[in-house]
Amino acid sequence: MKSANQKTRWLEEVKDLWQAIKKTINHELQSNINAQIKEATQKRMEQYLKSKKKMINSILLREHKTIEMNTIVIKDPETTIITEPKEIKELAKKHFSH
Repeated sequence: MKSANQKTRWLEEVKDLWQAIKKTINHELQSNINAQIKEATQKRMEQYLKSKKKMINSILLREHKTIEMNTIVIKDPETTIITEPKEIKELAKKHFSH
């Protein structure tokens, strides 16, 4: 049977070991977080250098608004309905460019 002194010493050793393991794990976690921050910063810098407008819009959380048209109705003397995507795209581009 172990004496109380041996048990106390063993508990202190286990406690010290646990503290060392915790410290190592925390250090690894912090290293991973720092690596992720560095990678994200580098990616952000590359985006900024490549496309400043896109980068600024991203930082300002601007939404990219689009209009979706699947049908165009033209009312001349006769009503014409256009549903062909390529033709819709061409007509919309032509209409909004003026």
